[in-house]
Amino acid sequence: MPPGGEGEIKVTLTPKGNHEEIVKNIVVHSDDPETPKFTLTMKGSLIIDAYLSPPSLFIRDLEPGASGTAPFAVHLREDAELAIESVTVDGEGFSVKPIGTPGERPARYELRFAGASAPGNTRGTIRVKTTSADTPELTAPARAIVVADLRYSKLLSFVRRNGEFAPRTLRITARSGAAPKIKRLEDKDGLLELSVLPKEHDDTVVIQAKLKTAAYDALDQPARDARRTLVVHTSHREEPRIEVMYTVRDAPQPRRRPIKTTVEGTVPPDDAPRVAQ
Repeated sequence: MPPGGEGEIKVTLTPKGNHEEIVKNIVVHSDDPETPKFTLTMKGSLIIDAYLSPPSLFIRDLEPGASGTAPFAVHLREDAELAIESVTVDGEGFSVKPIGTPGERPARYELRFAGASAPGNTRGTIRVKTTSADTPELTAPARAIVVADLRYSKLLSFVRRNGEFAPRTLRITARSGAAPKIKRLEDKDGLLELSVLPKEHDDTVVIQAKLKTAAYDALDQPARDARRTLVVHTSHREEPRIEVMYTVRDAPQPRRRPIKTTVEGTVPPDDAPRVAQ
């Protein structure tokens, strides 16, 4: 661009989400020593015909076999003659039901999940078809999360430090509020001393595990490195058997840095006479 000339900067904005107000800053760099860079600010408004709120739906912490719901709304622009043609959802166990008054805005709906027999995630997609030419279809991801009633760590790690293994505790907490009774503790490798500690809370039971150091040291290295299983037999109807992995290892030794020393003296040349020993 010659001195005193004019130029044109073209900016393309891709809208994201449902933000109606737009502010965009553009930094222009030039070779002008007095103004090496300057900022242009673009402001504007985005007209949104239709959108879903929330943009994604989650039904969390369901027990196996339990159903759950989550509300959502379809928003249509008030000053436009728009209508909802259909609201559907795909995904096993999902369904949609209107819960608002016909014709009200925003239109309110309820996502329903019938439940699943085992813990895991079930995914689906809500699809809303409208009469809008700019937004003929809206989509929102949906997910239902089924969790087990009992919460506990899946792994116990025993690490030897300063020649000793510290005891480990396994906490089993019930989401329903009543901790199960421990019927039996099973360690087929015989490396653990196991005991159930007195209850501090009604929803939690605590098991203490101590490693038998002599029994562990008697093993060869492959046996020491193996992963083992602690089996907890409970009175819980849905989870009568819990398996927890445990590992045993020695703490890594700290690396010692080499000590740098300086030796003063004179190195004789290669052709210097040798002194016989």
